[in-house]
Amino acid sequence: MQICHEVGAVDYVNVPDPRYEDTFMFFTGWYADKELTQEYDFSQPIEGDVHLYARLISYDDVAIITTYMPNESFYTDYYEVEKGEYVYIPDPDVEDMYFDGWFYDAEYTRPYDSSLPVTEDFALYAKFIPFSEMHVVSIWLSPTDEFPVGSGYAKDGQLYDIEPPAQEGMIFDGWYTAPELINKIEVPFTVTSDIDLYAKFVPEVEQHE
Repeated sequence: MQICHEVGAVDYVNVPDPRYEDTFMFFTGWYADKELTQEYDFSQPIEGDVHLYARLISYDDVAIITTYMPNESFYTDYYEVEKGEYVYIPDPDVEDMYFDGWFYDAEYTRPYDSSLPVTEDFALYAKFIPFSEMHVVSIWLSPTDEFPVGSGYAKDGQLYDIEPPAQEGMIFDGWYTAPELINKIEVPFTVTSDIDLYAKFVPEVEQHE
């Protein structure tokens, strides 16, 4: 099947996906060559005639991922992925709830690992924690700052590793619970209420002395 689209010089084009419902084929993308080795870049302007080739695979080579929200018996969304490829599942957003990750089971015992290629159909379950059950962690770079530079939440009463901030010519020397930079904490740290954390820095030379 051949489809033609006319566009102006130095223009862009959006070619719709082909539909092969009668052949049960799955469309994976448009390619610039018949050998299907060079995926076409639609962000580039069109400056002349272009021939595009559709890559189609059998649905036997496609995995289906279904996603479920808490207390829902019917799936919320689904994703079709070529087997052997990787997939990013976006984080859902629920008011007043903290998204705590995707899980392979409804009991939330096996977290989803997006670094693994998709090889078969599977379901994912979204876990949420009410913000009211979590503690706010406010991050301060200096005790004299008017506002914290960031904030987050401690889940399950535990504060895990926080990425150290960077300051030119200085070395990060830990987190403290008081603006006077006393009471240094070691992570993981048990959090029982909302908490302020203050970053301590020392000059690079001082650190190496």
